[in-house]
Amino acid sequence: MTDLRTTLLVAIGDDDSSAALAWAVDRAARSGQDLRLVHVAHGTHGLAGPESLLLSFEAAELAGRQIVRAAQERALDAAEGRFEVDVDVPVGGIVSVLTDLAGSHAGVVLQHRRRTRVGQVLAGSVTSAVAARAAVPVVSVPDGWSGPAPAGNGVRSRVVVGIEDLDGADDLMAHAVDLATRTHADLTLLHAWDVPTAYELSLLDPEHMDTWRAETTQALEGLAALWRDKAPDVGVDARVTRGRPAEVLTAVSHDCDLLLVGHAHHRVPGHHLGSVARAVLRESACPVEIVPVHRERESS
Repeated sequence: MTDLRTTLLVAIGDDDSSAALAWAVDRAARSGQDLRLVHVAHGTHGLAGPESLLLSFEAAELAGRQIVRAAQERALDAAEGRFEVDVDVPVGGIVSVLTDLAGSHAGVVLQHRRRTRVGQVLAGSVTSAVAARAAVPVVSVPDGWSGPAPAGNGVRSRVVVGIEDLDGADDLMAHAVDLATRTHADLTLLHAWDVPTAYELSLLDPEHMDTWRAETTQALEGLAALWRDKAPDVGVDARVTRGRPAEVLTAVSHDCDLLLVGHAHHRVPGHHLGSVARAVLRESACPVEIVPVHRERESS
């Protein structure tokens, strides 16, 4: 296996993880990255009462090796020698193990399962917790994902980058452009804004709003132009849309191959994702990549 810092860590769960595996295989084929498939042997996780005695860590590890080996065979068949696929079955808590392993890899890939309401909460809590704590990008692939745009023949995939703060977008844009360069994708920079109608009618000057909208559009287009100059092989366009950010991003997820959303990374235990990132992870029709960004504190 090559340097783990250029390798994607792919979480293979107890249930079907075919969407996450297919996405990771496609990313590896486009970018030249290797894959490391891991199944976390978590013993009695999710079991309560007498049934918690039925599954030991040893039994969970044995079952995990069977699961991850089967996934490895599928990935190697698809790889056709273009990248390597390694496997591991660490033991422990799912979130803590994946978070610890994430730091030595290029990114983490998990599958989001849309099942029962309780199932959504449990699956979402794992993905959100790993994304909130990991120091590397975390990709959530919905189980209904139908696949990326076909590679080759001039067809390029479309990545939408959610831009919240135009002045603090350097980390997110650097990652987006590097990703687009390696995977032959084009970028759409999307800034969504909204003002409650009651405030707009009673407190805001319409002329001021028009000026602000024009200035914001100009600033976002300037950001797109800056990165087009830095990476002329990547198409970068800009779009300013009125609407709640989570709803706007969820809507465009039906028409793109990947959503990139920035997350201010903190090392403080217990830190959570913001409401927009959590909503997009839960509702997006396409894979979502949560990118940790490091914002400098303003000097007092």
